[in-house]
Amino acid sequence: MKARLRKAFDRWRRNRTIHRLIREERQHLHESFPEIAELMASLPTVMDEYRDVHDEYTSSVSDPRNAISLETAALLALCVRKFPLRRIMDTGSGFSSYLLRRECENKQETEHWSIEDDTHWLRRTIGFLQAHSLSSDNLLLWDEFQLRAQLRNFDLIFHDMGSMRSRVASLPEIETRLSESGMLVLDDMHKPSFREAAHLQLQSRFKLQSLVGLTLDLHGRFAYIARRK
Repeated sequence: MKARLRKAFDRWRRNRTIHRLIREERQHLHESFPEIAELMASLPTVMDEYRDVHDEYTSSVSDPRNAISLETAALLALCVRKFPLRRIMDTGSGFSSYLLRRECENKQETEHWSIEDDTHWLRRTIGFLQAHSLSSDNLLLWDEFQLRAQLRNFDLIFHDMGSMRSRVASLPEIETRLSESGMLVLDDMHKPSFREAAHLQLQSRFKLQSLVGLTLDLHGRFAYIARRK
């Protein structure tokens, strides 16, 4: 009984947070990130483009709760297509690596790097890329990436690596690798502990905006976007 009540309360609290964030987005998204707001109408089309291969990935490599959502994947794809990005990166390799690598093949001027802190998952990502005839260059383990200080000025970083604790701990390093006007997309911001920690670390220097209306998936997950003030 107690467990059921706790789950019901958590669900109520999560839904209340989602409704509050959506209300705030309606007021602020067009002001804070107008270029992102303009992508909303195109998201369903891009989701359809990637749906089959996303289903393949979540059934053969990962699962729907741990892989990047189709909604957030579509948003990243549109960012690559619509914005003049010179260098982009995802941390926490997987379907995001496939998606960004595929989009960059159609946009030769954009350079893509993928960073992973788990050797096993890095190997699985390489296998999935190769199975789909995509390059597996520019994939690094986190420790090696930290040593390569020249890898910076990223115009877009999708941060989705490791546990919530390690993800928070790596934020200062991630911040130093962004270009001056670069965009940082933080996944799994539905988790209160990560959301609060990210706000605490970034809010004095970054403008943070929830993207619930664009990235909310069936599992209640959503992303945020951040850019220097």
